[in-house]
Amino acid sequence: MRRVARPDYVCILMRAGPVIPWSSLPTIQCYTERRVKIGASALLLVATTLVGCAPSSRGTSDLIGSETKTLDAGGVGTKGPGCTGAPDCGGCADCASMCWCLTQNGGACLQRCQSLAPPPPPPPIPTEPVTLQMAAFDVAPGAEAFMCQSFTNPFQQDVAILTSESFMTEGSHHFFAFHLQGVTDMPLAACGGLDFHPYIHSAQVPHLKTTYPAGVGRFLPGKDGVEILSHYLNTTSDMIHADVRLVLTVVDPSTVPIQASDVFMNNLSLSIPPMARTTASKSCAVGSDIKLLQAASHMHQRGVHFTAKTDDGTVLYQTDSWSEPTPKLFDPPLSIPGGTNITWSCDYDNPTNTTFTFGQSAVTNEMCIFTGIYFPAPDGAGIECLF
Repeated sequence: MRRVARPDYVCILMRAGPVIPWSSLPTIQCYTERRVKIGASALLLVATTLVGCAPSSRGTSDLIGSETKTLDAGGVGTKGPGCTGAPDCGGCADCASMCWCLTQNGGACLQRCQSLAPPPPPPPIPTEPVTLQMAAFDVAPGAEAFMCQSFTNPFQQDVAILTSESFMTEGSHHFFAFHLQGVTDMPLAACGGLDFHPYIHSAQVPHLKTTYPAGVGRFLPGKDGVEILSHYLNTTSDMIHADVRLVLTVVDPSTVPIQASDVFMNNLSLSIPPMARTTASKSCAVGSDIKLLQAASHMHQRGVHFTAKTDDGTVLYQTDSWSEPTPKLFDPPLSIPGGTNITWSCDYDNPTNTTFTFGQSAVTNEMCIFTGIYFPAPDGAGIECLF
């Protein structure tokens, strides 16, 4: 048998005898069969058969099979020679020793000290891109679908996103990657198109890659999972086999001093009258100096023109397309002073006898939204105006 110096064990004999924290004795010897890790400074050795547990004149040792390990008395984070008696329990610095001193209940101590053990450290932040892939789904000709799938945070810690890249089979109307606290892996399921939460990526075109400038990134908290919402409208005569995924490249957030976030200005009070051409406009003030990195619009089938501009007439975005509008990228980013009003307007042509109001369907409802990405974003907060 070989002897190995180990100062970091607690001996607890569970079934055949008393529970003894070795640090409360100068030396002990015990026979065990199983180990349970409870933290960085203690390992519970659980005996299923007690052969002996008594003071030894040559140090503390536990026999596991044919291997004897010599343990330094007074270890396991204790002060001085070990614990004093209850109720003071002086020097019982580790969970197991303190618990045994106070309660003499081995089973309860094992359960308590395991529950108090610190979580394992997060894995290293990956240096390669990470992909979140939705399960495949089909959209029949003429059909409209809202599909969601949730993912456990693949990084398990706070990260800064340097690039986000989405891929969607053609026929998509929009894509959101929300981040929500406590979200874990959930299967693909039908969902609502009006769900809205803080997000790390959005898109309306089959392929969109957002790259943040040096020193800027989108923040993803480690406590938050990711939920992807994909909206499809199949205006063709063929089945769409949707393939939707998000690719993220991230780094340690301490290396990225400036956070970016979303601009999301939404006109909720739409009412598009029948048999008419109309315009709906809203304005929203920017509270502080910002730099605009990306801009886009969002409309439904009766939208024929969109414009977003500032007080001084600077056009931020315009398009005649309601379906898959291409976002505008600002390189260098566009500076907008604090207090500036952004006015966004949507022109509609409604040749039907129906009045269309705000809603999720690209067929039976309308929308008028200005979206973008800006920085610096204090604490990662978005600029959101909902009227």
